[in-house]
Amino acid sequence: MRFTFLFTLVFLIASQSFSQMDTIKTYYLDSMEQKRPCLLLLNQNKRAREANKLRSINCIDSSGTMATYYPKQIKGYWLKNVFYRSFNTFFGDKRVDFFAEEITTGKASLYYYDPDLMNTPSLYIFKKSFQREFYFVQESISAKSEIKDNNPKEKDKSEAYSEPIAFHEEEPYLQFFQSYLADCKDVALKFRSKWYSFSSVETMFKDYNKCK
Repeated sequence: MRFTFLFTLVFLIASQSFSQMDTIKTYYLDSMEQKRPCLLLLNQNKRAREANKLRSINCIDSSGTMATYYPKQIKGYWLKNVFYRSFNTFFGDKRVDFFAEEITTGKASLYYYDPDLMNTPSLYIFKKSFQREFYFVQESISAKSEIKDNNPKEKDKSEAYSEPIAFHEEEPYLQFFQSYLADCKDVALKFRSKWYSFSSVETMFKDYNKCK
């Protein structure tokens, strides 16, 4: 009861102090994966908000202390019941730390990174429940992208890629996911029936998580 009252008081004070910001009660996962309550401060400019939410968050904790958290400092946070998980990868020699939106979880977890104003490609990030590391695959098909490895059959499926995989064409892009999700008969049948297209990645993983 005391904590709830204190947090509510902090919320009211913060709402007045940051009148130019939207404020939302939420939680974040600290570096030890402990769930912590906080008051999330969001830019009222929607375009700026969409870009900023992938790079860092501004939170006020129950004591009234404001802090900025970056992806390398916390495991993730919730925004309107959607979880954003922290990741890092390399684009060439450049390391990028970011938050990615959770799309689905279960037998496989899928996250989406849409950089918007950031000068990096959008990514799908995923792994199966028994895998330790995530795969990173660029969403877009681009002739300017280098193919790191587009033949998953040559690698152990428990092994993830350290850099994003990029494809020049739609066919090898779909073949990659067809091979990766082949242990689900329903998904495999849909691939053979040409049910999925380049834009169906999220549907593939949601269907996969329905497999029994």
